[in-house]
Order: sequence, then structure tokens, then C-alpha cells
Amino acid sequence: MMMLFLSLLFASPQTESQSPPPPPQKVLMIGLDGVRPDALQAARTPHLDALSERGAITYTGQTTAITSSGPAWSSILTGARVSLHNVRNNAFEGKKITTWPTWLAQWESAHPEAFTAAVSQWGPIHDHLTQGTIDLSLDAEDQAAVTASALEIIGDSENDVTALFLHYDGGDHAGHAHGYGVNIPEYLAAIESVDAEVGKVLQEIRRREQILHEDWLILVGTDHGGTGTSHGKNIPEHRTVFLIASGSSAEDFSWRKNAEVVDFAPAALHHLGLQGSCIPAPRKDGWWQGRHAELNRRALAQTADILFLGDSITQGWEGAGKKVWKEFYGNRKAINLGIGGDKTEHVLWRLRHGNLENQNPKVCVIMIGTNNSNRDSSDAITKGVQAIVAELQFSVPESEILLLATFPRGATVEDRLRKINEASNASLREWSNTQEKVHHIDFNVRFLTETGVLTQEVMPDLLHPHEAGYKIWATAMEEELKRLLAISE
Repeated sequence: MMMLFLSLLFASPQTESQSPPPPPQKVLMIGLDGVRPDALQAARTPHLDALSERGAITYTGQTTAITSSGPAWSSILTGARVSLHNVRNNAFEGKKITTWPTWLAQWESAHPEAFTAAVSQWGPIHDHLTQGTIDLSLDAEDQAAVTASALEIIGDSENDVTALFLHYDGGDHAGHAHGYGVNIPEYLAAIESVDAEVGKVLQEIRRREQILHEDWLILVGTDHGGTGTSHGKNIPEHRTVFLIASGSSAEDFSWRKNAEVVDFAPAALHHLGLQGSCIPAPRKDGWWQGRHAELNRRALAQTADILFLGDSITQGWEGAGKKVWKEFYGNRKAINLGIGGDKTEHVLWRLRHGNLENQNPKVCVIMIGTNNSNRDSSDAITKGVQAIVAELQFSVPESEILLLATFPRGATVEDRLRKINEASNASLREWSNTQEKVHHIDFNVRFLTETGVLTQEVMPDLLHPHEAGYKIWATAMEEELKRLLAISE
């Protein structure tokens, strides 16, 4: 490790006129299997306590409804809902981890020059989640082996680690052997033992930060709680978990009101600077922040039967489509949650940060994805829309979801961005047939001439509908909307 430190210390010295480069951003995620949040508070854990003081902690987070390690660690590491990664037990049967990879694999794919590693005491994490998708994946025999491997990785002078995941199984092992609870001495002792191991790793991270001036985000969490000597039920004692985020850049960090284990992977990727269609993220501009706050107030003030989600095309019901909205939805309990310029990841973030507060709509209408086509492939857009649908299925499970094909854009069928959207529409049409309460509808031909030309009479900028375009939308959707509303009666 000292060779690495010295080589970096003496390389390219800064002159007085040069400003220092930004610190390299790195992530360490630590998983403590089967540690109840109340037991964490009862145990003597000075190292984890110190992390909390340098960041944020919540003791009321939620893990997956299936409180087994397979589903939970899959959601922690991928950031995807169970309905997407499809890991529903510890056998990992039917897993879709290739489609919904871990945050480590996502970072590795985007930055193959980066070094990514994972060391897991519970073998299935190595076998099913990390092996073959990152630079180094190890299956450790015990806690000491996890720590020893971690110290070797952190101190490696040839492979400068950027993203590291460690898994300790001591808490869960003690819970199964002696019981999960604040009054079980063996359980608390096991948590304290894990804390000691974590302390050794953190010492090396701090040394790197001091010498190499790195910016490490430390994330710590667990997969489930337990009662008696077991877990697996959808009850608070099994499902309530803690989440920790710590580091110099996390001092102003806060977990969302209803924090869940799916929040870990986005936090890691945000720190590393990775954007993507299914990595929930806000926009930083003041106008967007104000619009988002207004939509949250709107959601709190009005319980809707019909909820419209999307970008500027949806927000346009308040502009060019205002007259048509009044005609079709003025006497219905409808709410517009569109924000101009949004990509799928922005809508996904909004759904987790207030847009669904107080809402249990009969029908959710989704029109999103066209802004992604400037950056993303059709497959990436498809995944972003699927993540939004999964979020709605999780948050408002009784709602019918009316998924609209992304509207045509560009003058002709040869428009590059239109082709990307059409490929995503085709994939989503097929996928929707496998989903309950998801209804894909495509009436794009109504916007076009017989030769596929999009005219300015329908969409003046060849992207956003004029009043005539909104009338086409409302009319084309009306019969299906009535049918879905009737289902919910």
C-alpha cells in the first residue's frame, strides 16, 4: 500500500497557480446480515456509531416483503424491486441479474478501467450476484477472512479499488443459533464482533483518505431482522432495517422519509457520478425543484382517480391541452404529475419522494421515455419504464396501469430518435403482456399521415402536441380508460 501512496504523493506536483483536482470518489458498501436495528442500538458498536455521526442513519428503513437473504441482498445490490430482479428465495431460481445487475457491475460496465471487488461470507452472494460480473469476487469462510481480503484489496498497489462490497454473516448466524433480539447476549456479542471487524477496515479507508485525499462514501445496511431463531415473514420485526450513509460528502445527506433497501445502490452510483435510465435521480435546477414541490402539494391536496405521469408532453395538458383536459377530465378526479424535460430516472425519483403521497388512483397513465432517446438505447429506455411500472405496482398495487407507447417524434419514419422510441415501444408491448394490471396501448398512427409523416399541425415542433394532438390523445385513449375505471369500481 505504501508504494501506491508514495507514487501518488510524488506524481505531478501542483504549482501555486493550479487548483487541486477533485478527490477521487469511491464507495465501500458493508452488509451486516440479520442485524435488527434495535439490537444495533443496544449493542456496543463504536465504529458504526462513528459512521452515523459523520453522515445519516435511519432505524426505520424497510427491506423486501420476502424477508429472506436472497431477495433482500438482490435488491440491496441492484437497486431493483423484486418484481424486476425476480429473486424470490435463497435458491435464486428465475433470477434476472443479467438484466438488472448489481451497482458494482453497472459501474464496471460504464468504467471498465475501474477496479471493482466484493467479498462475501454468505456464498450465494458470490455465486449468484457478483461472480463473473466484476473484477474480483471472493467467497470468504468467516468474518476474519472477509476483513483480511478487504485489507488486501484496499492496500493493493496495482489495482486501485473504486467500488467495494463486503458481507459479514455473524449477526444472522447468532440469530439463528440463539435468537434475534435486544435481550439475547449472544446476538449482541455477535454484532459487537462484527463492529470490531468493520473498525479494522475503516481504519485503512481513513488512512487512504488522509494520504490520497480520496472521497469515500461508506454505506452500511442489513437484509432483514428476525424473531425467535428465524425470519422470512412480512412483519415489522423482520422487515424493519437500518441504513447508514457516511463520509465527508454525506454530512448533509439524509435518507428519504420511507427509506428502503433499494435506496442503497442509487446512493452508491450517485456518489460515483453514474447516471442511467433506472437509477432514480432528481434534477438540480431550481425550476424543476419548484415544480416537483408543487406536484407534491397537489398530490397531498387532491386524491385522484386518474393520475397522469410523464414529461413535458404530459405537463402540456396545462398548456396546449388545457381545453381538451377540461372537456375530458374536468369532471373527473384527475391529476397531472408531468414535468417538462424529465427522463425515466427523474419520474422514478419523484415517485419515491412525494408524488404518490395520499394517492391510490384507479388508473395511472404513463407517457415517458422520449427525453431518454437523446442519450439511451431502446433497451435502456425499456428498463427505465419498467422500473417506473414496478414502482407503481409496489406503491399503489390496486391501480390499473395504462402504459402509452411513446409518441412519434421527428418528421419521418427515418428519424433516428423516433426509431429508438419505436423499438422500446415494441419491447414494452411484449413485456406488458406478462404483467398483471398493466395495459399497453399504442395509437401513434393517429398522429401520422399514411406514409408516417408527423405534421406541424399536430405537433408544431415535431415533438409536443398542439391542441389537436391532445384531442387525438384523449379520444384515442377514452374507451380503454373507461374500461379500466370500471374495473376499479
